[in-house]
Amino acid sequence: MRAILRRIGWGGLPLAIALPCAFGTGAMVYLTLPVEPVRLAVPMLACASVLFVAALVLARTRTALPLALLVLAFAIAGYARAEWRTHALDHTILADRDRARTVTGWIEDVQRSGPRERLVIRVATIEGVDAPPPRIRVTASRGEFGPGDAITLRAVLGPPPRPAAPGGYDSGFASWYAGIGGSGFAVSRPAEAEVAMDAGRRRFAAWRWSIAERVRAQMPARSGGVAAALLTGDRSGIDPDDAEALRAAGLGHILAISGLHMALMAGGVFFAVTAL
Repeated sequence: MRAILRRIGWGGLPLAIALPCAFGTGAMVYLTLPVEPVRLAVPMLACASVLFVAALVLARTRTALPLALLVLAFAIAGYARAEWRTHALDHTILADRDRARTVTGWIEDVQRSGPRERLVIRVATIEGVDAPPPRIRVTASRGEFGPGDAITLRAVLGPPPRPAAPGGYDSGFASWYAGIGGSGFAVSRPAEAEVAMDAGRRRFAAWRWSIAERVRAQMPARSGGVAAALLTGDRSGIDPDDAEALRAAGLGHILAISGLHMALMAGGVFFAVTAL
């Protein structure tokens, strides 16, 4: 590809900018479609491959045509990748709320707000559902259980909520890609359960939660919540006013890339500077 750009008089930087943007644009086109289109991932990947080969063949010409073909190939590949990912996540979406059901699984994430908390539960079984979704989100009274704990409770469940207004935040859209196939509220307090699934993930979630709890216990409430989020990615302890202030200052992405990403970045910079 560098040879193509050298032949038409382009440097390496435009390639590094144009191709990822083209890939993302193709994915965005798919994700913003109002209805699900006919599945085209395989033929579109074949088309992208043909365009890529054509760009290599035409690299000797001193025109912008090879670059245009490359950009188009990456855009088509982005569309196909987004479509493939969407269908690869195919899972059950719970029907409308009708009655309380017994849910058994383990807590993957906890988001606390006042006396209530939202639990993301990795599902083992749901009463009356033969093929339960991978995860559900349940609002419950604050309890003593945390990530990694296996629980059972009764909850009224339904599909993820639709946007409150046209063009508003679509919780169902985000839930699909998070593997969350239902949401609702608990009508009983969680109780301890025996779950054999995901033993390794459960231990890691519990370890991560214990680190966040230790950080929050050793620091003032507001700064401890931010510190725990930066170290472990657990944002449940951040004061709502602090979260809004970070977003207003354009620093909300700091929390979004917290935990492992920040550790990798800081560690990489440290070792790079040490090696100089």
